[in-house]
Amino acid sequence: MASPDLIIKAVNETTNNKDLSRYDENVCSDIQRKLDSKLKEQELSIPEKALFARNNFAVMNKWEQIFPSGITECLREYFRSRALWAPKFDPRFPNINQAKNCFVNYVDYHRCIKLKGEDYKDCDYFKQVATSMCPNQWLEKFDEQIQDDAFPVDF
Repeated sequence: MASPDLIIKAVNETTNNKDLSRYDENVCSDIQRKLDSKLKEQELSIPEKALFARNNFAVMNKWEQIFPSGITECLREYFRSRALWAPKFDPRFPNINQAKNCFVNYVDYHRCIKLKGEDYKDCDYFKQVATSMCPNQWLEKFDEQIQDDAFPVDF
């Protein structure tokens, strides 16, 4: 899991000799890009990145004691935007009823796992979309069907 040192390093590497008492959109976007790249280096999954953001957003008062107000506002914005994860709009499924979207992402997740293996981090995207789109009862039913070899799709 990403540590608080990651945030301090990202801010220090980005903010050399700049006025940090005021919110500066350019400095903020630099910090956010740096944080994103450092999280990417750690190969965190989408849910792990969201958990990192939620945990740090919950302790914003500690960051306010460490950094000037301009930086804390930037960090607050960063953590707030990344704490909640929702799947992006998929143009293949423009209808309000997202049942097919749920099913396709569930199947894509299992195909990805079969092709790339359990440890392949990019498969987590399909899993995250499926778990956010599908009702829990459906996921349980799909899992049971896979165990019983009754699932309608071959992976």
